[in-house]
Amino acid sequence: MLPTFSSVADISCTCYNGAACSIYKEKVACFCQQGFTGKRCEKVIARNSYTTDEIATFASLSVAVFILFTIGIVLWCSIRKVNRMIKLGNTIKLKDNEMKDRKSSIPMLLKQSKLSVRPELDPIAEETETSTY
Repeated sequence: MLPTFSSVADISCTCYNGAACSIYKEKVACFCQQGFTGKRCEKVIARNSYTTDEIATFASLSVAVFILFTIGIVLWCSIRKVNRMIKLGNTIKLKDNEMKDRKSSIPMLLKQSKLSVRPELDPIAEETETSTY
């Protein structure tokens, strides 16, 4: 059976949140707008949690940020380590006996690890240039 509606001009409407007032089965009824519920549309319907698309987007962005952060930390540590090794190789004054044992010297380690030392600061290069046979 279809609901019967009559005029509500003579009835004071007590509906909230922009609801439409009507008479339904000889009673005042509120027809709530989307997002509201209750006899007088006084209750806000809680929005369902995040949608699947929103969760997927948030998860993807979180993973991407984590990966970029991790790559940044690894690069920073690597560059810092290389700079520290170069600085140590350029500033340590090696004793004569350490120069003879090149395998234990820091500049030799730098050369073995294929890191470049500026030629003007390389004590091994200086030794070979200035030594006479």
